[in-house]
Amino acid sequence: MNYILVAEKGEAKHILIPEDLRRKTKIIIIGIGEHAVIRTLSRLILSGKIHNDDKIFNIGYCGSNTAMVGEVVEIGCCALEKPSHTIRDRRYVLGEAKVTCYSAGDFVEKTRHKGVFDMELYTIAGFFKHVFALKIVSDNLNYKQYKEVDLEKSWQIANDRLFAMMK
Repeated sequence: MNYILVAEKGEAKHILIPEDLRRKTKIIIIGIGEHAVIRTLSRLILSGKIHNDDKIFNIGYCGSNTAMVGEVVEIGCCALEKPSHTIRDRRYVLGEAKVTCYSAGDFVEKTRHKGVFDMELYTIAGFFKHVFALKIVSDNLNYKQYKEVDLEKSWQIANDRLFAMMK
């Protein structure tokens, strides 16, 4: 089974599953941030509705200090934006793409890293063996910009790339 994990309904509404993939693909809204992801995925795994060896596709918005707003980027690895003394600075390798996604506990506006930034991917990668991720750059680390941008064309590109990855 293929599972598409998104943080919010606003992202899910843009995903148009092709007819030939509808029987083997499900969209799950996991919530925003690490705690929501842990709560949602733990419940689904413990109930047997999803398994750690299922194919997981995470798609959604991200900020970036290296990519242009509207760009759709494939993620090659993910890490924590600010690892603490209690959490090892571990990276999850997702694929061959060169872009790193740093997950943070909140919206990132300043950072020492170069790449893209979200709030869920690192936690998702800790649960599953097969994770693929596409991110749509919604802002250049500017919350006001994130709220004002129109990304309809980017979602069309992301859909095409997402479903090509599944076939």
